[in-house]
Amino acid sequence: MCNIIEKYLVDKKDVNVKNDKGNTPLHLAVEEGNLEAVKHLIEKGADLNVPDKHGWTPLYYAVYSGNINVVRFLIDQGADYNITDNEGTPVYYAFQYGHVRIVKYFVEEKSIDPMAPINEYGSTLFGEAIVGGDLDTIKISNEPKRCHL
Repeated sequence: MCNIIEKYLVDKKDVNVKNDKGNTPLHLAVEEGNLEAVKHLIEKGADLNVPDKHGWTPLYYAVYSGNINVVRFLIDQGADYNITDNEGTPVYYAFQYGHVRIVKYFVEEKSIDPMAPINEYGSTLFGEAIVGGDLDTIKISNEPKRCHL
């Protein structure tokens, strides 16, 4: 486990303690992509859905980093993937950062509707993909079972 997380746990003994940016040890472990530390912190009672100062939960950090294994694990443990910060949902950020595997996971395995709003402007995943010319996401979004045109 990374030293900063160990320090938090030793000094504070509170798995949900926050630093000056509003990050908990779980946010930091997710940001590092340290699945072992993520599992340990969740076993110790880390809050999966606690936001930082910008409204990002640990799931947003996993999406941002493109770590599909951590994304899957957090969601399997109960992380809210329908949550919205002040700009958009986790699938919105997965699309914005070009993490096609994560977008595909949300659409195919978590049944995120590509025609549902994903950001503060009411844009849809399908619409964003069309505007951006993202053929991979258009293909994922346009599968017959997902897109009701």
